[in-house]
Amino acid sequence: MAVVAAGAAAFWALAAGPAAAKPGRIQLKLSHGSLALKAPVRLTSASRTATVTVTDARGTGGGWTLAVTAPAPVTRVVASCAAGSTCTLPRAKVVASGRIVLQALKGSGMGVIRLSVTFGSSKTATPSVPVSFSVSP
Repeated sequence: MAVVAAGAAAFWALAAGPAAAKPGRIQLKLSHGSLALKAPVRLTSASRTATVTVTDARGTGGGWTLAVTAPAPVTRVVASCAAGSTCTLPRAKVVASGRIVLQALKGSGMGVIRLSVTFGSSKTATPSVPVSFSVSP
């Protein structure tokens, strides 16, 4: 098998062995993905932890910022690669803002990242409180 890359397209010459008269060609076009977020909209007072998934498939390594609006402060964030994903874990920038949970520096946070976000005590006594996460480049 031979792989020849030209610009955004890659050509693969496939041969089935000595019996193949001519190698076949398959043209692949590679394109960038997007920056996406999957997060809960409510936080139960029993768990105080939200599992958030950030997918950075842009291919730029430009970094991203995760923010939250919640009635309790974030006390801890643990990052790992999601199951089945090859990722580059975020190198975090410390931010003084209460809304910013994590700022992935350039060259990090690529792939599918699973974040465990732990909140401190809430001032409300309800069993479930709303949370709103957002991610931006």
